[in-house]
Amino acid sequence: MLVAAHGIATICVGAALLYIRATMTNAVFDLFDCMVALILVAASLLFSALLDWAFVGDIGLHRFRELRSYLLLSLICAGGGLFFALYPKASIQMLCYFVAAYALLLGIGKFRLAQSWKSARLEKILIYLLGAIAVSFSGVLVSVSAEDETVGITVLGVYCIFVGAQMLLSIAYLYRHGSTHRSNISEQKHLHA
Repeated sequence: MLVAAHGIATICVGAALLYIRATMTNAVFDLFDCMVALILVAASLLFSALLDWAFVGDIGLHRFRELRSYLLLSLICAGGGLFFALYPKASIQMLCYFVAAYALLLGIGKFRLAQSWKSARLEKILIYLLGAIAVSFSGVLVSVSAEDETVGITVLGVYCIFVGAQMLLSIAYLYRHGSTHRSNISEQKHLHA
């Protein structure tokens, strides 16, 4: 349920960034808009890291060794969130570079997941596709970081919406397969009774 809440919150952050971008029509307010965008993304990064650690706590610290690269990325995410929230010279350009690196690592992680995934071919293709989109966002974020802040905020907003939708897709998949698994167990209990 926490991941679903985070997915919805990330979509809301993306929508807020797009709204902020749409209101950036006056040079006086552009600085304020950039600060709000930085704080929104920093808070989202911190929230994401907290949820990652809560997730690992839920599945058990005995699996820490298997999840260490995931948790390292989560710590980097939290550090980035703190940096962008507290560093007075943080900029949208710096944020674009940070999120680009994060997107690249998540995309590579999806490729690794797809290679080891033992499921239907269509599901593997979907994971590869999501990884390719994440890697593409990484390249786009790097290329727009040299542009003005409005373009960077736009791409950050669209990327947040992509990440949130991806989280909701993952939860829907897990829920569907979990409920299918539960119904199969229930049917087996009735057959053996």
